[in-house]
Amino acid sequence: MNHTTSYTKNVWAITEMNRLPSNGSWPISLGGGGVLSPAGVIVSGDLIDGGVNSANQYDGCAQWTNFSSLYGLNGTDGLLRYRVYEGRGNHDGKNSSLNPPAGCLHSPSGWIIERNRQRLADPAFSVTGVSQPTGLHYSWTWNISTTCSIHFVHLNLFPGHQCGSSENPTGEGTPPPGFPCKDGDLAWAENSLGFLESDLALHAGPGVMTVTIQHYGFDPFSNGWYNSDQRVELLGTLNKYNPLMVIVGHTHTAEMYSYNGTAQAPWGKGGSGFVDVVNSPATQKEDGKGNPLPSEFMVLEASMDTETGASSGKLRVAQRVGSGWGKVFGEKSFQC
Repeated sequence: MNHTTSYTKNVWAITEMNRLPSNGSWPISLGGGGVLSPAGVIVSGDLIDGGVNSANQYDGCAQWTNFSSLYGLNGTDGLLRYRVYEGRGNHDGKNSSLNPPAGCLHSPSGWIIERNRQRLADPAFSVTGVSQPTGLHYSWTWNISTTCSIHFVHLNLFPGHQCGSSENPTGEGTPPPGFPCKDGDLAWAENSLGFLESDLALHAGPGVMTVTIQHYGFDPFSNGWYNSDQRVELLGTLNKYNPLMVIVGHTHTAEMYSYNGTAQAPWGKGGSGFVDVVNSPATQKEDGKGNPLPSEFMVLEASMDTETGASSGKLRVAQRVGSGWGKVFGEKSFQC
């Protein structure tokens, strides 16, 4: 991050996140009412910009220092006042098995692993599982009522099995050109899908909604970074349980849609086999001439509907642009 560009724009975004609960109300079109204090902030990848430069050398040590000082971890050790649940994106460099770059204690994947150790030791994070042996992928649960909870699984880059494993002996189908499944590559999933399958078998069930987070989405651009077999297997796994949504990033734009493995539909209206997707925008925005624009992020709230029954709830999502609301928003009902 540059202290005069993306660093400053992230300060803007975090300042707005901190002030929103005491100063903001939901759009009238989504029912209005005050914005509650967040249970946490989820980051769907690209924690830094320069995980690997054009010469294939790591240059992100200072950028990670900026990320950790701005976002912190537990709501008391950074500018942000909420707990943070982050994951790796393609800009964060390569897989967790690589040695830390010279002069750095960890690469971003290594920092996530270290922060997972801290999350696991702190009951406030409600961590329910961390992938082994890497320690990279993790899950946690937030209760929204006495009868309903939301179980989150952070898959980091994208859903996939271990390269060379019995589930994925030859690359899991045909990967996009330039992104084969091999050690050290940006398309190495580190068995995130295997962790998801075992984790949901343990923690999903009656009274539990599920949310997964990954960097690559299901738009045409993101689909060029991993393969269709992986997307189909992900949807098959999620639809065994009770998926509330998938949170993604990568494109740097705010977007909401439903996805069934091959096609998109309007958000909340895809029907059977579809999963709703929220694409989080980049916090740092600029116009075509490099001039800064207001920072963006998504605000999400899940709550129970006391009028329709103990298992009925409502999810509402809205894009925040600067100190106002953007044009990307929606709501839907769910059964927990």
